[in-house]
Amino acid sequence: MIRFRLLVVIAVFVCTILSLWQIRHLGVDTSNEGFLHDDDPVLLTYNTFREQFGRDDKLAVAIQSEEIFTVEFLTKLKKLHEELRESVPHLNDITSMINARNTHGEGDVLLVDDLLTEFPKTEDQFAALKEVVLSSPL
Repeated sequence: MIRFRLLVVIAVFVCTILSLWQIRHLGVDTSNEGFLHDDDPVLLTYNTFREQFGRDDKLAVAIQSEEIFTVEFLTKLKKLHEELRESVPHLNDITSMINARNTHGEGDVLLVDDLLTEFPKTEDQFAALKEVVLSSPL
């Protein structure tokens, strides 16, 4: 190395430049799929699930109604909520107005309650529910 020090320095320099030139192609795969082999049964099942349902993060189902603060609507919503929970495979959680949380503060206290502990029956109870729902930023 001492005898050919200039050649060694040039070779190291050229290797460094070539490495730096290719660094833009370097990537890091931090996805869950990146840790599994392409033929892993778990990954194949997961890919089949994604082909059938699309993204696996969150799915939103929107329902349109003229008035959502009625017995008829809440009954239909509860039925849909239960049907989705029972019939959709691989569903971890479902959130709707049926099981939503009501988070609010009173003074220095943070309170977390169920939004619908029981279905409203009177117009006053529906008006109170509507006020709570529409006043919440969530």
